[in-house]
Amino acid sequence: MSEIRSKIIDTAVAEATPLPYGKVSDYVRDGAGRRAGWERLKNYFDDGVQGWSEQHWQARGKILVGGGWVDISYLQGVQTPTYRVPQASKPSGVSWCGIFAAWVLRKSGLEDVRWVVGSGIKGNRVKQVAGNEGFSAGDVIVIKGGEVHHAIVSGMPDIYEGDGSLETINGNSGAQSIEIHSYYRPKQVWYYYKILD
Repeated sequence: MSEIRSKIIDTAVAEATPLPYGKVSDYVRDGAGRRAGWERLKNYFDDGVQGWSEQHWQARGKILVGGGWVDISYLQGVQTPTYRVPQASKPSGVSWCGIFAAWVLRKSGLEDVRWVVGSGIKGNRVKQVAGNEGFSAGDVIVIKGGEVHHAIVSGMPDIYEGDGSLETINGNSGAQSIEIHSYYRPKQVWYYYKILD
């Protein structure tokens, strides 16, 4: 495995530690009742999203929570357990799995990588590839189910025939936590971001 791929996996694993929920989670609260790791989640946006600035945190929007609309600031979206940053096209707010993946790539040495709203992960050493053939550990896979989900591959099955589970590191997983799990199979991959090493 190349040095950059190893660094990507190490960086993502560090964010998923302590197990089982990692550095950001709705399951854990800080002393003020806020989401554990909300500052970290804020940094994923600040550093990972192209064009994001401090002004975004003052913006307001509505999210659907428990059957009702709640008007919140974007900052409240990262601070408040069960809330998300408002997104006009999605009532529940921003799912940040792809933003997390872009942040990990940046912190691993791919400094020009950013999450581009409406386009996904962009950078000189990242190439979007259609289908589920040819990805490997360190690449970012995209699973299409009820919602699209981005995950960093950290372990490949012994036999690459679509039946073995992939080990992945997942931002915005189970109660907005960062989890390592083996839920996905290669045949579920819709497309992926290949690291050009």
